[in-house]
Amino acid sequence: EAAHQAIVSEKGLQKEREQFRDDVAQTGDNHEFVSQIYVELNYYLKNGSAIHRRYNLRYTAEDVAKAESAAARLSALYSDPQIQRDFILGGVTAAGEITGGDFGYYSNDRGGEWKSYDLTTEEARAIFAAVSEDIAAGRMGKGSFLDTDADTVTYNNNVELYVRRDGDNGPTHQEYLGISLSIYCTATIAALRDLGIVTEERALLTEAQTYALQDAWEDGKTSTTERPDSPAPAEPEVALIDPETAAEEAPAASAAQGTTV
Repeated sequence: EAAHQAIVSEKGLQKEREQFRDDVAQTGDNHEFVSQIYVELNYYLKNGSAIHRRYNLRYTAEDVAKAESAAARLSALYSDPQIQRDFILGGVTAAGEITGGDFGYYSNDRGGEWKSYDLTTEEARAIFAAVSEDIAAGRMGKGSFLDTDADTVTYNNNVELYVRRDGDNGPTHQEYLGISLSIYCTATIAALRDLGIVTEERALLTEAQTYALQDAWEDGKTSTTERPDSPAPAEPEVALIDPETAAEEAPAASAAQGTTV
């Protein structure tokens, strides 16, 4: 409700920003770039009818930092445990429902390629428990509301967990739970490391780090994957993230940057 009220109260501001149709729009004296999302709401009236509305919201990093803004309200809502539980877990409540999974990572060997590590049932269930812990603590979905978070907060790696479903009137089938990782998902990252899934060869990398490694390979400047715990190469410079310290530093960094539409 608070997010809805904030969206409605910013109608005038959003109309002003709507004039910026370019791929990259600027607003205000500080020339911050803005991000854009669409919010769809259903209004259920007392007479039993329903109305569907779609709101276009353009916002800056400064907006996200303002507690009463629509962007800040939606950002907080996005990491709400119940919303993330429904969005990520899709009704799966017990680790025993998980049968396996895979962990996607970028390998810079032989020119660079995306690879997948197959998770055992035990590994997948341990990760499910860690993801559930991060969701309950409000860490899953946190810090992923700005486009620049792809460079500084969210990892390019992905985790997929397999769920075995018994059909009511049909055969058993398999479903998939897709999990996006960020530096705030401390329980999940710890589990991935403790299980030996994240290693020097299977590193956690942000989008910016992945692109930097790809560019470095094309320029003939590197032949191995840079690791999060190793020094960044002198050329090109790749600032690799340590999840244990980055979670505390990220909010200030995100608030200082602009984003694209």
